[in-house]
Amino acid sequence: MPKVVDHYRRRLEIVEATWRVIEKMGLQKMRLSDVAKEAGFTTGVLPTYFQNRQDLIDVVFAEAADRLFDRIKAKNAKVVPSVARIFNAVAEFLPRPDVPESTALAVMCFAVRDDGDGAVSTVYREKSARLLSILLTTLNEAVDAQAIKLAMPASTVIQVLALLIDGMCIRVLSSPTAQTRASCLEVIESTILLMAAESKR
Repeated sequence: MPKVVDHYRRRLEIVEATWRVIEKMGLQKMRLSDVAKEAGFTTGVLPTYFQNRQDLIDVVFAEAADRLFDRIKAKNAKVVPSVARIFNAVAEFLPRPDVPESTALAVMCFAVRDDGDGAVSTVYREKSARLLSILLTTLNEAVDAQAIKLAMPASTVIQVLALLIDGMCIRVLSSPTAQTRASCLEVIESTILLMAAESKR
């Protein structure tokens, strides 16, 4: 009797293996053969699920971003609109050793913006827009609940937070021993509080 293959599970295994490979060697050095080996498959299995390397990168980037958004939603599910919710949303972007896709996502954010034929850039823009929307919604909810009073326009706050996320990710990836997660969290909290004229956690 032929073996029944769970194609959804196998596709997910390839995606997760790709995150681990990117975490180990970076996106530019990643080869399909590396991914297949990490997943425990032959290279010939990958074309069944992904058209080419670019298609694979597209999917793993989108999946990593969606998981990030899910983590933010879960983290804030029982937190009332406040500075804490804004902090949680920003802090979740920091790469974590126990979450391979978080490091892979951070690496890909700086490598796929203008890569190849622009396909990944389209995915990047879509996910980036969703991030800004999440941050803006979280910020406005805190303002509406009178949990904070902004010291500057909301649009400026969002841009600062986006730049902060980029900067923190670069520092953590380039100098993981010098720039610890704890020190990044302190910077994030201090920056958010500086942009709020009044706040209560």
